Amino acid sequence: MSNTDNSSQILRMLSERLGKSPDSIRSSAQKGNISDLISSLDKKQRDKISSILSNPEAMKKIMENPTVRSMIEKNNTDG
Repeated sequence: MSNTDNSSQILRMLSERLGKSPDSIRSSAQKGNISDLISSLDKKQRDKISSILSNPEAMKKIMENPTVRSMIEKNNTDG
């Protein structure tokens, strides 16, 4: 599966879970607007995500995860 196919699959999954269009998700992500992406989640989920994003140690753990690193590297080389 190509990186473009992976990205499309991820966008479709997020679209279903967040109740937003893939284009809306893509636009918010490109702008770095996390609030738009998580606005449809319940308060507990939003608070959890906000807590993780504001915690440098938690973000470091996420970014060091081999699966996450692989996804980032694949995305960075995507056409």
